[in-house]
Amino acid sequence: MLQRRAGRGGRGGGGHEKKKKRWREELEGEGEVEASAEQQRAYEELQRDLREREAFEAENRARLKKEEEEAAARARKEREELRRRRPQVYLEVGTAARKDRTKVERPESIGRLVFELFADAVPKTCKNFRSLCAGDGALTYVGCPFHRIIPGFMAQGGDITRHDGTGGESIYGLTFEDENLSLVHSERGTLSMANSGPDTNSSQFFVTFGAPSWLDGKHVVFGRMLDGMDVLAKMEECGTAEGKPKELVVIISCGEVQEEEKIVPPELQEEGKKDEATMEDPTEGPLLAGEPHGQVAAGTRKERKPDWEDPTEGPLLVEDEAAGGATVGEKRPREGVAREGEEAGGGSKRQRMGEGSD
Repeated sequence: MLQRRAGRGGRGGGGHEKKKKRWREELEGEGEVEASAEQQRAYEELQRDLREREAFEAENRARLKKEEEEAAARARKEREELRRRRPQVYLEVGTAARKDRTKVERPESIGRLVFELFADAVPKTCKNFRSLCAGDGALTYVGCPFHRIIPGFMAQGGDITRHDGTGGESIYGLTFEDENLSLVHSERGTLSMANSGPDTNSSQFFVTFGAPSWLDGKHVVFGRMLDGMDVLAKMEECGTAEGKPKELVVIISCGEVQEEEKIVPPELQEEGKKDEATMEDPTEGPLLAGEPHGQVAAGTRKERKPDWEDPTEGPLLVEDEAAGGATVGEKRPREGVAREGEEAGGGSKRQRMGEGSD
């Protein structure tokens, strides 16, 4: 009897241990479940933080991109406004056959060259040219010949004092410095300053018949042709390989184009088609940087009527070989534009021009 109870107690003790073990396993399982749930919550919080950070960064990127686009649009609009306000000038060109060494027929107009001046990049150079075209003072291009024309290269003129390439004068004095040499001779009709070396700009200029890239960095580009390519072609036909024109090619009138008559450059015409409704009036707003350029009212500029003796011939070109120099005053070195492979500013005056003998 006693033995049986003890046996039962032994069996009962073993079952209790099994229950305890089972309970312990159940508790451990619940702990693992709780730990797994905690990890899941942490993971979800991390994912939420990552999504919020990505959304914040995307919003910042979008805001920065919008600000950059707005700044670029404002800068583009400002550049376009400056370009719309660039001054424009014209040169009316005439040609005449030569009667003899010193006499020519009265020139007949072949049309106008209309130029846009890059006053936003080279205001001082443009003011000089504009003033000489408008006849603001005693200096003017009226009656001034294109004394050197080389087909395929350029037509040079603007010697308002001697008419042969050895003279010239600016509104700032005899010469003035190179203002900006970064603009390039990129196309037919490029307007650039002639010189006899660094910082020797005066009134002489040239118009290209092509894109003479070897002149980049040596001559100040300050404009381009907007109208008159047919006139430029007629001028080119008057040229010769050595540069001496076959006919007299001369500026018979010149001036500044009034706002209401300005030609809209091709690239701005395209912009106008894209955004015609929002385009501002180009005649409003401040003038370009530099001293303001006034407009010359019709009839206020003095009309200069040259006598049409050939300005490229006659006593200014006659040299006294016995004396070894020019008979009429002291001549400056001829301002010129070197052809490809030649250097301007060294040697004799004709070598500086890249010319042969007349």
